[in-house]
Amino acid sequence: MKVGIRMTDNSELMNLIKVHLYLYKNVEIQDIYKLLFQGVFGAEHLLQDVDSAKARLVEEWDQIQAEAQEPLQVPVSSDGSIVRVNLRRCKAEGIEVTDVWDAFYRSAHNSSASKDEFDKVWQSFYQLCFEKIAPYVAHEAHLLFQHASLKLWTFSPRLTVDFYFLYILLLKKVGE
Repeated sequence: MKVGIRMTDNSELMNLIKVHLYLYKNVEIQDIYKLLFQGVFGAEHLLQDVDSAKARLVEEWDQIQAEAQEPLQVPVSSDGSIVRVNLRRCKAEGIEVTDVWDAFYRSAHNSSASKDEFDKVWQSFYQLCFEKIAPYVAHEAHLLFQHASLKLWTFSPRLTVDFYFLYILLLKKVGE
């Protein structure tokens, strides 16, 4: 099953970005890059070293406090098939860290996206910036894309203080 950002029109992409602008007041352009990267490719990139990835999750889990008022998940793809899961909320819901890991690990291999697909998504984002629909400077979007070359950046320092998430899970549509 292929999941992730679908390129139907720019309005769906802008709606996804608006969700993040609403939830997090400090979203910078590099955060949009990471959002779109994850929305296309999912989380497989995080599993280059499985043991380290699992150890990081457990370490983060041990350091966080449960928080029932935060959203459990936030979409990173316009079709809702890829979400970021809030670890603090998982803890508040009584979800075990082993269950989070198992779901993350199983879902990380479900994306079959290509660089061309990411390029199309970023071009659509650039167009939204150019048309002043997205609140970012088109030239900055262009430079970031040229510089990043499919490297996954970390979140901006300002955004990092807004949330403590995130393990990306792919969700199957009901009936599939």
